[in-house]
Amino acid sequence: MKRCLGFWVFLALMLLGCDRDAPPPAIAAPVAAPDVTLGKRVAASCFACHGGDGVNARGGAPFIAGQPAEYLLNALRAYAKGDRDHEAMKTAVAALNEVEIKAVAGYYAGLTSPWKAARPRDDKLLAEGKAASKACQSCHGADGNSTRAATPSLAGLPRPYIESALHDYFSGKRRDPVMGFFKHALDAKTTEAIAAYFAAQRRVKSTVPSQGGAAAGKVLAARCAGCHGRTGSTPHPAMPSLAGHNAEYLFQAVTAYRDGLRRHDLMRQAVAGLSDKQARELAAYYASQPPLLFSTAGGFDPLGEAERIASSCSACHGGAGEPALRGVPALAGLHPVYLASAIKAYRDGERKHAMMNLLVAYLSDADIEKLSFYFAGQTPSPVAPARTGDAAAGEVLSVACSGCHGERGVSTAAGTPSLAGQDALYFAKAMQAYAGGERELEEMQNAVKELSPQAREDLAAYFAAQPAPQLEVKAFEAPEILAQKCDRCHGERGYSRDPAKPRLAGQAEVYLLNALQAYKNGTRVSSAMHAMSDVLRLVEMQAIAAYYARQ
Repeated sequence: MKRCLGFWVFLALMLLGCDRDAPPPAIAAPVAAPDVTLGKRVAASCFACHGGDGVNARGGAPFIAGQPAEYLLNALRAYAKGDRDHEAMKTAVAALNEVEIKAVAGYYAGLTSPWKAARPRDDKLLAEGKAASKACQSCHGADGNSTRAATPSLAGLPRPYIESALHDYFSGKRRDPVMGFFKHALDAKTTEAIAAYFAAQRRVKSTVPSQGGAAAGKVLAARCAGCHGRTGSTPHPAMPSLAGHNAEYLFQAVTAYRDGLRRHDLMRQAVAGLSDKQARELAAYYASQPPLLFSTAGGFDPLGEAERIASSCSACHGGAGEPALRGVPALAGLHPVYLASAIKAYRDGERKHAMMNLLVAYLSDADIEKLSFYFAGQTPSPVAPARTGDAAAGEVLSVACSGCHGERGVSTAAGTPSLAGQDALYFAKAMQAYAGGERELEEMQNAVKELSPQAREDLAAYFAAQPAPQLEVKAFEAPEILAQKCDRCHGERGYSRDPAKPRLAGQAEVYLLNALQAYKNGTRVSSAMHAMSDVLRLVEMQAIAAYYARQ
């Protein structure tokens, strides 16, 4: 009987040994509790980024106080093995042994420090700005709404614009004996605080009486709409809103640009030739307009925000991306990937165009994404027919373009623009720029260098006559909808109950955004998280990071 029992034990062990995918059986040992005292001592090297309380995060570091110990332990092990790519974290854990890693995880998991608000308010900066602004109040009003003729209101102006204007006064680029005096009284930090304070104030319409006819000024204002908006209210951070300013100040500003007393090429061109009477009419029109507030407080509306930003583009590109001027590209229906890359090229100076470089200089990547999807979703309209060129001859030549730009100029590649329905004069100018080396794209330079001027005009005539494609653009998903997918793993509203999943609720917004981007671009590896983040746009990632940060 004993011999038979031994045989069956031997056979069972042999069978277990044949299962190469399964680990050998082990006797379970009790798991020792982490040494929190050791953990605190070892974690001293973490304090610079995460703080001793686990919430004093700096430089985009996450809040880790109270995160599940298992999650923290797995994360530290991943950094130690190189599965997570972060130089500072890899360096921090490289010298730690398993006992020390467990101790650090246990120390931070046991902390009860409340997580701080993820989106810090500028209350301190605004208070500093309000105090410093007392020196400005005698001229510009207590809240930045001026009641003095020829003195501008500062309330509601974009903060970057106020800062740049002050710097121009201090450097001598703008000349005013009173404003120049403040060069010695305001340092860079105080200038920033004052700009932030006035930018946060609500603009009201000026009570200073106007001279001139506002109705006539409305006609003249068409030349200014591209930068300052149709009614003088612009959401563009580099452009001052004119609506509600006192007319005397506006009149003096317009005539100063006209007469060269203020130096700005675009402004000088815009107001060149205006008589004093017309300048007063223009000023009266803008003074009569109610200031508009561009706020996103109404909820998640990326395309609505994009439409407001796009008002700065309307004078040239039309309200919906259909060119209002010849020689300007049609934007409606172009792929958002291509549009975003083109706008970024202008913003970053890779494409040179004085107006475009100025208008997009302050746009963030998120603003550019919103704009690109807004224009991509607009319905293209037929452009004006070409005045020169033979469309039939252009059709023959277009075969060489179809490899990249698609049959009949309808591109199927996200990063390559469709040519169908494009303005002929703009197309011809673009070809000339490639041929002359002003546009730097080797493939295009090679493609057009053998084309004669006539051939370029023939191609332009052909593509202008083709119907532009209508692009189907997927709508942005609201963060509340996206969060339903995240909550499956991370718990309702991000309050994880799974010891292997981190809590998201109340986490630092910048950290959550950086983490999502890292999963999307592959620098953090998780098949589930990659699948989730791969379909998210930047605006959606920002929104979902803000959503969880507020929980």
